Amino acid sequence: GLVFNNFDRRIHCVDHIRLDDEWPLWMFIDLNHSKGHQVLFMGISPWEQRLFVDEIFHKCDLKELAAMIRQKVRMMGRHPNFCVFDGPEIDNSEDGVHIRRIMSEAGISGKKARKMPKGAQFLDMNQLLKQSVTTNAGEEPLIVINEEKVKNFPWELEHLEWHESESTRSERVVPQDKNDHAIDCWRYGEAEGVR
Repeated sequence: GLVFNNFDRRIHCVDHIRLDDEWPLWMFIDLNHSKGHQVLFMGISPWEQRLFVDEIFHKCDLKELAAMIRQKVRMMGRHPNFCVFDGPEIDNSEDGVHIRRIMSEAGISGKKARKMPKGAQFLDMNQLLKQSVTTNAGEEPLIVINEEKVKNFPWELEHLEWHESESTRSERVVPQDKNDHAIDCWRYGEAEGVR
């Protein structure tokens, strides 16, 4: 079955998100040279809504990815406050210098993603999709995605499935390990306790 069965485009996706300058902006990077690198930009509202405002999903080298990040940041008119990344290449490769330079120039704090077991964490994240918060505009979902700019993330939420288990009594819950790069970006943020 679907991992994120609480996701509903009619509830979680909107045409536009207004992100105030004082609200924290996170950038998550999940490197994958074979499928494509994923970068997800997420703002946090005063009500702790996770506002997914933009993304990059592209198969390229890290120099080109760095240029794409720089362009997105320029278009947003502000730098992310924090960056969480998965991929040793950012830390210790010559290609990684392009990403590190962007972070350094912008004064972005960066750290490696904390790896937690996906199954249990995905169950918790699926519950977040059921939650709502009371904002100045009224009752709104905790998770909001700008579907005009964020295309891959909602697609992954609609398609990621659990592995079929041979034993129905097994307590181990394992998601399929494919088409989950944007979801992994979100997972890194939740592991950091984004606020």
